[in-house]
Amino acid sequence: MLFCCVLFLLFCFFWLLFLAHTFVPTVNKSLLFVLVSICHKPKRNQVKMKLLLAACAALPAIVSAEPGWNFLVMGDWGGSEIAPYTTPAEVITAQGMGVVAKAESSSYCVALGDNFYTHGVHSTTDQRFNSTFEDVFTSDHLRGDDYFRVLLGNHDHLGDPTAQVNYSSISDRWRMDDLYWSFSETTTTGKKLDTIFIDTVIWAGEAHHVTADGEVHSVHGNELPGPADPVAADAQFEWLENKLKSSTADYIIVAGHYPVWSICEHGSTQTMMNIIPLLEK
Repeated sequence: MLFCCVLFLLFCFFWLLFLAHTFVPTVNKSLLFVLVSICHKPKRNQVKMKLLLAACAALPAIVSAEPGWNFLVMGDWGGSEIAPYTTPAEVITAQGMGVVAKAESSSYCVALGDNFYTHGVHSTTDQRFNSTFEDVFTSDHLRGDDYFRVLLGNHDHLGDPTAQVNYSSISDRWRMDDLYWSFSETTTTGKKLDTIFIDTVIWAGEAHHVTADGEVHSVHGNELPGPADPVAADAQFEWLENKLKSSTADYIIVAGHYPVWSICEHGSTQTMMNIIPLLEK
């Protein structure tokens, strides 16, 4: 089974490489985005991470790089709440990100939530900020002001979400302006890019609940309960609508933790389908 998965991943990689080389001749073919998801199965994911990093390392040698705008993306990266508060997969991924960031001069990294497994953080002085973040992503090429642009996942909501917002005033390279927020960049070709971060837990509800004995149980995307605070959810929806209407950017990225559509373990998020009309306008 593992051998079949490896072959499938390699096939997908080279097929995407062929499509990029054939149909998108004007973009940087070396690497535009690195999308990494780290789950709770370290041995399985070490194999996935090694394959991904090998592919990323090989790209500059396979294709010719052209000037372009690129950044890193990671999600579900939040280590472990058991010492040493990280995982082998996270460490390997962080090392690989440093290699890619150096090779591609990546401008920043987008962190798509579940930043601290399993119960988030509880204050700005929580030691997890060091043991799961600062002491793991140590490459000089992953530093710089506001390098990590952060949004929350459902596990982060099991702690104090505002602690991650407030940590922005402590770490120069951690930026999270609010529970949902946005930023703009001008690319090397002069195009404007707006990135809009939404809080999908406010939108769709909490995917996990904690029992009296501390056990965490999860539900699938089609079982999410909907917003715990409908007023807060409506406020975010209105904010997003206004952001999209007022944007004059050439490109807009809307990013969140829960997927609208997914074929993966948790499936699609039915309570977020009302975002589709906004994105299609």
